[in-house]
Amino acid sequence: MAQVISQNATIYLPDGAAGRQVSVLVFYPGIQVNGQIGKVYMPPLIKSAVPEWFSKYVIVIPNQHTSDWGQVKSEYRIALTNAELTEKDLSIGIFSGSGNQSSSIQLSLAQEKLLNLFLMDPTSTGKIVENVKKLKAASTICYLTYNPNNWDRYPAIKAGFAKLAQTVGELARLDKSSHMKIPGVLLTTWKSQIEATLTSATGITSIKENNKSFMKLNECDCGCGGSKSSCSSKDINYMFFGNLETIKRMVDELLTMDPSQVDSILKDGHDWAVDHIASSVDDIQEVFNFIKGQSNIENDRFAEGGQYLKTFESFLKR
Repeated sequence: MAQVISQNATIYLPDGAAGRQVSVLVFYPGIQVNGQIGKVYMPPLIKSAVPEWFSKYVIVIPNQHTSDWGQVKSEYRIALTNAELTEKDLSIGIFSGSGNQSSSIQLSLAQEKLLNLFLMDPTSTGKIVENVKKLKAASTICYLTYNPNNWDRYPAIKAGFAKLAQTVGELARLDKSSHMKIPGVLLTTWKSQIEATLTSATGITSIKENNKSFMKLNECDCGCGGSKSSCSSKDINYMFFGNLETIKRMVDELLTMDPSQVDSILKDGHDWAVDHIASSVDDIQEVFNFIKGQSNIENDRFAEGGQYLKTFESFLKR
């Protein structure tokens, strides 16, 4: 990941992506928090939720909620040109005070062609509601995570979330998290759905080297190495085994981390992660018990002279 610090923003560029199209995600911060402006506190909020995005997409963090949008856009596009990257699409996140109707981004938002709009406990009244209406009409996918109780000191804003949530529609979610945790909550809640719309700078290389596989453009996604039109493995569910390998790799990596550090992260309001692992164990256990039972039946069926033909196990090893 390369980091470019411009006059109005910090721009994070994925490494080794020259010549590719890539999604650009701009996350506008809120007002100063404990003396820190957005360029300081906003990157950690995004990294805590989706750290891998910094190596897949272009991430732009404007310095402040008042940073001029025209300047920010000009600066990240210069950085893209210098890195030989092409902007495929644009998504914008609005946190807290950058929702103010007088902010530069709100004055310009409806004129942009956006893929996604992420509303992270923003100022709920004024121009932002009209911007959401216009963007939704132009097919922008709008997400909202909010907690009115975080705005007790501002009754009008607290009351305004009902209308904003109604305007956003089905992807509006009321959450009990504190104000500063909501950016992470929004991104982790809808991560898979958001990623399905984005173009990553990785995974479309045209070579295989050093025992690491890279998917070719138009390569079959089953893992056989052929093209989509000439798949050589129609009879084997490679996706099943590929997903098992992915699960094993991630579990192995998690288990190498410092347990006390991981535990500290989980206790910092991230019970959802514990719940996800618990539900995943149940799902995998069910599949394991089913296949283990079936493979034992097959082994009994093919027993010869007391020696079992462990067909399933040998296939997995192969």
